Amino acid sequence: MIDELKGYDLNFTYNKKKYHVSIKNLDAAKTQKLYDIGASVYSFRGKTALYFSSTRKIVGPLSALRKHYVIFENPLQQRSVQYDLTDCTDISHAFYGYKGPRLFIDSFDTSKFTDFSYMFKNCKFLRSTGFENWDVSNGENFESMFENYSNLEELDLSKWKFKKKCNLTTMFAGCKNLKVLNLSGWDLTEAILVNIFYDCNRLAFIKAYGCDEETIRRLRECAEISLSGCKVLTNE
Repeated sequence: MIDELKGYDLNFTYNKKKYHVSIKNLDAAKTQKLYDIGASVYSFRGKTALYFSSTRKIVGPLSALRKHYVIFENPLQQRSVQYDLTDCTDISHAFYGYKGPRLFIDSFDTSKFTDFSYMFKNCKFLRSTGFENWDVSNGENFESMFENYSNLEELDLSKWKFKKKCNLTTMFAGCKNLKVLNLSGWDLTEAILVNIFYDCNRLAFIKAYGCDEETIRRLRECAEISLSGCKVLTNE
């Protein structure tokens, strides 16, 4: 029975004995005890995360689970399954290079995530995830989030609101089939926009309705550098 989960430390009772585990330094013995209570341990690039099958609780960065997509690929009849992500703030690299056509992660509570970098990079076959309605209000790093996501043709992120000082470097780079991008309402006055549209050769329209003048100026500047014939649409 799990008594308490706090950040990256786990306190639980197993066979009437109390255990404390810091998942930053798991040893073999403690790992076995975690398996006994239905917890799986995943690691990637030095980051470790726990996944509890009974409660669908995930503790730690989702990037540590990037090679274990089975928990995200639910059959259609199980699409309503909810995952507890209250202890996650890092979703970077989570689905980097994913080769499947779908991910059922539209119900994720992403309001606490700060790092979305490289999340869907090289997802060449993925059709949709439902991320258009995500709460990214605490997002700080979106570098290469959609880079080489070549299956995208139209993307509406107008509902996204994030921190002003964020990193959008190469966010959409290599989206070769992207034709329409809706960034209406975005505030990019202090954002890092290096090569944000690099190699988006088919991008014809960037919707910027409701954006301030500085954001529109910067979007047009980025379009002129990387794109040919792309129009930034505004209220003007």
